[in-house]
Amino acid sequence: MDIAGTIGRRGFLKAGGGFAALGLAGCAGSRLGFGAGGSMAGFRVAPMERIRVGIVGCGSRGGGGVSRFCKFPCVEVTALCDIKEEPLAKCQKRLADASRPKAKEFLGPEAYRALCDSGLCDVVYNTTPIDLHRPVSVCAMNAGLHVLVEVELTDSIEGNWELVETAERTRRHCMMLENCCYGEDELLMFNLARAGKLGDVMHGEAGYIHDCRRMMFPKEIGGEEPWRTMFISSKTKTGNDYPTHGLGPLAQAMNVNRGDRFDFVVSVTSRSVGYSEYAKGKFGPDSVYGRRAYMAGDMNTSIIQTVKGNTIMLQFCESTPRPYTRMNLLQGTKGIIRTFPLRIAWAENPVDEARNFFSKERLESVKAKYGSKLWARYGKDAKGHGHGGMDFMMDLRWIWCLHEGLPLDIDVYDGAAWSSLAELTAQSVNKRGQPVDIPDFTRGGWKTANPLDVIDFDASSLGIASKS
Repeated sequence: MDIAGTIGRRGFLKAGGGFAALGLAGCAGSRLGFGAGGSMAGFRVAPMERIRVGIVGCGSRGGGGVSRFCKFPCVEVTALCDIKEEPLAKCQKRLADASRPKAKEFLGPEAYRALCDSGLCDVVYNTTPIDLHRPVSVCAMNAGLHVLVEVELTDSIEGNWELVETAERTRRHCMMLENCCYGEDELLMFNLARAGKLGDVMHGEAGYIHDCRRMMFPKEIGGEEPWRTMFISSKTKTGNDYPTHGLGPLAQAMNVNRGDRFDFVVSVTSRSVGYSEYAKGKFGPDSVYGRRAYMAGDMNTSIIQTVKGNTIMLQFCESTPRPYTRMNLLQGTKGIIRTFPLRIAWAENPVDEARNFFSKERLESVKAKYGSKLWARYGKDAKGHGHGGMDFMMDLRWIWCLHEGLPLDIDVYDGAAWSSLAELTAQSVNKRGQPVDIPDFTRGGWKTANPLDVIDFDASSLGIASKS
């Protein structure tokens, strides 16, 4: 395509990876044309018999990745990067305990650049704090590496555009690792939608309700502040700051970016009380934390409408004592599925009613027929490997896709669209709930992109035998 003809008002933005990326100044809407390489919808690379992984960010999440990757014979952890020596040592021990070779270490705030240029890796696993997701990912793709990014993809609309355009230009995968898309109930929800058992799906509800107050503060006055502390004090963190866990599975079931797309969002947030009361109770009302103002409201509620008129209600709360839930509701013209706990009901024909959820016996029958074949085959392997097994299933899937040369389930457009809600909901909240347009990161590609199919495969070629 004629790149010069698409520049228009675009300016050059300096990126953390040391390159100039094309950007559209002052616009959160659709960009003009694709990056130099074209659309990433359905993108695939040649099958990778051996997958060499470099981990940037070797704390709890990166260390867990080391242990999980060692379960796959075709995956080698070849490089480790962190700003501290202790996490590197812990990851090396995990490798040694799994009888795996020692990985090369890269130590320092910008040592990820040397890792990306080392020639040791095919894939970078980016588990850094959110403000480093973009520069590390851009650097990796510019070095010819695929990148796997923990949620969210990045924390700004401009950052999401930069990752989209970098992936298009470099022809490298940029997958956000949304593990909740691989939960057993979420895959059942997806399968029921694909099988048409819920009818014409038009509405979903999702959320992230998690009492995280203890993680937002140091253990004691004078202790090291968690990185999360700055988020709850920031004036910009007024919307849904963690949208993807609940939103991702619904977006896949509702064919977002593959036949439909997010159009706009309206969002409101309750007043902020929970963090202040917790801080006063833990540290005292006259302490530095007891006196601090917390900008993050306790409950954010957002409504997304798609171009085709479907709706999603999304909620977010981390500051009150409440049992964990992601909500997960999918409603169609024939029936409904919701989780936490799992409940299903549908009508057998258009004039029937569904007054009650299915009995325990019928629910088990539905699960047996429409449940995930991956969980049936590899559920015993998955249990105990992160978040109830979702992490293992997520890894099993992206490893399989790279090994077989298949498109990844969550492409850069998905990651950008889902992650963009963090900034866009804040914009709506700060405009008293006014609608805010959601960018079309696919630039119209959603109209022709193929929907995801039901996930089912035999992973024996990866050296993973079914234990069912």
